[in-house]
Amino acid sequence: MYIYVVCDLCDKIHEFAKSFSLTLSPDGEGYFGFSSGFNVYIEVMSFRKLIEDAKMRNKIF
Repeated sequence: MYIYVVCDLCDKIHEFAKSFSLTLSPDGEGYFGFSSGFNVYIEVMSFRKLIEDAKMRNKIF
């Protein structure tokens, strides 16, 4: 199962990411990782990252 969380990266989200041992993305705009306890892949990203990635992905069109 995949879980995608789009939100503002506030202190509570950083705490959540640390508690689930998520890895900070290279651009610093989110977290990702696998939770074996829940058998789920989690990706947390800011809305800004979602929009910028979509623009880059669709720029070719």
